[in-house]
Amino acid sequence: MLLTRSSAAALRLSSAVLSGALIGLTSASDNSSESSIQWDDADCPARLVEAIATFAAAGLAPLPIDCANLTVPLDYTQPDSNLTIDLQLARIPALKQPSRGSIIVHFGGPALYQTENLASLGEGLALLSGQGFDLVSWDQRGTGATIPLNCFETNEERELFGAFHSNIAVAPNDTVSFGRSWALNQRQAQICYNFAVDKPHDVVGTVDTVMDVLQIVDALGGDRKARFWGISYGTAVGATLAALYPERVERLLLDSVVNIHQWYSGEQWEMQHDSDKTLSGFFRTCFEKPDLCSLAAANPNSTAGEFEERLYEKFDELRNRPLAFTNTTIPGAAILDDGQAKSLIRAFLYNPALYPILGQMIQFILADEVEGFARLVSALPAPEYGDSSLAITCSDNFLRTDDPADVVPIIEKSMELSRFLGDWATYTLLYCANWKLELKQRFVRGFNDPVVLSTPPLLAGTEHDVVTPLVSAVNASASFPGSSVLRFNTFGHGLVNQPSLCTAKAVREYFEDGVLPPRDTVCEPAAHPWENTEWDPLFEGLGYERPSGGNGTASNDTAALEGGPERGARFRVRF
Repeated sequence: MLLTRSSAAALRLSSAVLSGALIGLTSASDNSSESSIQWDDADCPARLVEAIATFAAAGLAPLPIDCANLTVPLDYTQPDSNLTIDLQLARIPALKQPSRGSIIVHFGGPALYQTENLASLGEGLALLSGQGFDLVSWDQRGTGATIPLNCFETNEERELFGAFHSNIAVAPNDTVSFGRSWALNQRQAQICYNFAVDKPHDVVGTVDTVMDVLQIVDALGGDRKARFWGISYGTAVGATLAALYPERVERLLLDSVVNIHQWYSGEQWEMQHDSDKTLSGFFRTCFEKPDLCSLAAANPNSTAGEFEERLYEKFDELRNRPLAFTNTTIPGAAILDDGQAKSLIRAFLYNPALYPILGQMIQFILADEVEGFARLVSALPAPEYGDSSLAITCSDNFLRTDDPADVVPIIEKSMELSRFLGDWATYTLLYCANWKLELKQRFVRGFNDPVVLSTPPLLAGTEHDVVTPLVSAVNASASFPGSSVLRFNTFGHGLVNQPSLCTAKAVREYFEDGVLPPRDTVCEPAAHPWENTEWDPLFEGLGYERPSGGNGTASNDTAALEGGPERGARFRVRF
């Protein structure tokens, strides 16, 4: 069974606890109020200041940003407790004053340091939303410096244990590797339990994060209703917010939508729906622009289809004969097998700005130039380690079993959908199936019953997204009567990664006036994905003049959403 007796008991308990917690929050006054947040650019933490300096040194001087701390309850199920935590908030003030209010942005993950994403991607978000709103984000509980949910004391311990996972892409018919992966994930789940059981592991789920969102909304003042922009996993946060507190939501943009049902069931096979199409599209567009794609330039007599097939053949070869190379992180050698290659390629498919590097990487992989591959990877930004992303993912969902055979049908569904990444999900599924740290509050409402909002949400996705296929946005829209799905005919994960006057018009009209685009609206990008990922050519059409003193953050050349090269460098990429 996927839901064991212990997790079923937790489900019943959390349902009762959640009901009690909801009573206190839904009684909030509807009266307008002044903001209680004291914003100050001098209050930004050293880490964010350093990140902004790094962006500026790379020619991406961010828009003005200020920061604040917000004290919130540690445990929303204990209303009489005086235990609290501080959330780190960041804000980009509206470019057009007076501000129309605030849009709260969640960039996905569950990832570290949302505030850094706001700094790096803020200009693109401002252009999309019409420049008239303050953009606010915060570092989610359970991540970064906010009661992080970790499983190891040091990065070195984490790396050493991870070295035993020689292949994270395992098909069930490979019984030896599958059994080994099950045993290692059992052990890792136990290690995490032993390390975190006496820490606040049970108050870091998505429901707790939703309650933090309401605290932020209340502290911002105004009409105490949320304008929320969720990207990737952030769409699960936004959908959960709307399902639990529909009366508190004024606008809801779900951008690059996860399957909101499978996020909580733990199955998550639908995420592979467009993986093969996205990889094929990478090769096709590469060979359309050989002057920009080194892979095509070096092979003028070849075709996109031929190289795609060569890569699949190389995956099979690496599965049976992986390559070893020097690992500078831990002593010994690292292994490049099919799972590691797939994971890193997947990461670079998130953002077309990364395609030139991906072309070089695939050349190295196909030629067995493992040292060149290692040099390329080591030149990437230093990866940010942590266990919070998978830990929160597993804590949120109900996939629990002591029999690995229960997970096999999910993997088989994933493999039916994708030749490229069908077996890649095995690691996460086996890990969550063995997870032992349960939350006090679980999302038990589900999305089968309709979620009715005063203004239905706008859902959006690209036609070639390796992690959140457009079909997930269509499926989620069925839970929100009156909602609209905006189709963006391009590549990448998130609207901000490709400039388009069409998407900017749709997002601006939605946030400003609550106007949804007509059914089946398709937006085109301003340029071919290999030619331009910058918003600069559209400034005039958007009525935007970049503030003096910097050149903004509209270029996505070094900006990727969570799951980009930073996480790809460690080979295990999640949302």
